[in-house]
Amino acid sequence: MTPSTARPHRSHGIALVTTLLVILVLSMLAIALFRSSTTQDKNAGSNADHQRALRAAHDALRYGEWLLVQTTPLTDIQTCNTFITLNPGVTPFTCRNPLNTPATPTSWPAGMFYVPAGMQVNAGGGLVPSAGGTPGDVNYALQPVLYIFWMGIDPTNSSNTLYQITAAGFGGRADSVSVVQSVVSVCGN
Repeated sequence: MTPSTARPHRSHGIALVTTLLVILVLSMLAIALFRSSTTQDKNAGSNADHQRALRAAHDALRYGEWLLVQTTPLTDIQTCNTFITLNPGVTPFTCRNPLNTPATPTSWPAGMFYVPAGMQVNAGGGLVPSAGGTPGDVNYALQPVLYIFWMGIDPTNSSNTLYQITAAGFGGRADSVSVVQSVVSVCGN
């Protein structure tokens, strides 16, 4: 064998090894990009679910504030230990016992469930069925809940009463929860 014929065989082997290494590097890069894309999709979904939970909590909070204005004075001040669903004809109540764990609504001793019109609640979450077989909106995993705590007479105006409203909303998953609070001073009659 002459040196001129041996050299092309070596270069073919090096080209094959180089090509395999390039394919391996490109495959690893493609896998990394796929994983990164999947993580970003999960983060976007989690953020959207948190926003849904926050909207549900704010809706319940606004409803609680509206209840105080519409039904003041709330004369049913009690030690709260039960849950009710606020339907037409159901009298809301005010609690004399504050919440020990407002950030954990699943451990609240009592509360009032409020479901705004059009809200789909399904314990399993999932999608709301829609006509035509196309996927609908996402179900909420749990009903929004609110808790109204009677704080007593407003120290800045003795004709007003202070109430603390705590509201919790859930997204498409029960572990996606937002809790909001407000203190309202309501004018006495």
